[in-house]
Parts: sequence; structure tokens; C-alpha cells
Amino acid sequence: MKLPKTVSSRNFYSIIPILLSLILLYFAVPHALYLLPLAVAAIWGYFFGVMYLVTASFLLIYHRVGGVLGVLMVALIFLGTVTSKLDREKAPLSDYAAVTVAIMLSVPTYYLLLPLSYVLSGFEATLLAVALFATLYFFIKAVAGD
Repeated sequence: MKLPKTVSSRNFYSIIPILLSLILLYFAVPHALYLLPLAVAAIWGYFFGVMYLVTASFLLIYHRVGGVLGVLMVALIFLGTVTSKLDREKAPLSDYAAVTVAIMLSVPTYYLLLPLSYVLSGFEATLLAVALFATLYFFIKAVAGD
């Protein structure tokens, strides 16, 4: 007879980036507290994590929060969504480290793309940094063979 899985057998490393992103969102946009149920649901489901990412991104765009703070918040939300998926798959710690390094490279990438903001507006430079870290993440996933 197969025993059911218990909640304690699952890692909950995704709580850290999701909680940090929610705190940063609250200080940038006080209305972000309404995203708390979606942030909690993001821990248990990938769909809810993507919904939290999209909703928080729209909220940041609406309130014109950009720059390194905007990139850091989107990176933390994306990190929380991906690590919650890794939590459910019970991935080894090396996968968490690879994902964290790949996503946190978005902040230095933003500073590398900052000179483009003189040619483009600041929002496009932020968008390029986010697109670059997502591309880097999916490149690392492809090279790792996942």
C-alpha cells in the first residue's frame, strides 16, 4: 500500500523570494497588499505564480515603478515562481543555486543596459534587462538538459 505524501516532505524555499517580493512591492506600491492571497497561492501552484507575476508586473507598470527596484521585484517574483515549481519536484539544491544565480544576474544586466536608457526610455531598458535574464534562465535550463 502506498502512503500519501505529506506536506512536510516538500521543501518550502520559495517562501523566501515571494515574501521578499511582497515586502518590496508593498513599500513601492501600498496597494500591493491586495496581492497577498495570490502570493500565498503562488507557493502551491505554478499557474498562481504566473498570475502573481503578471498582476504585479501590471501594477508596477501602472504606478511607473521601474529602474533597479522594478527589475529586482520582477526577478524575485519570477524566482519565487520557479522555486515553488522546484519545491514540488523536490529538486536538488544545485538546481536552486543555478536558478538563483541566473535570475539575480538581472540586476547587473540592468546596470549594463542602463547606458541604453539615454537612447531609449527607462522602461525599455528595464524590459530589455528582464528579457535578458529570462533568456539566460531558459538557456541554462536548455544546457542543463531539463
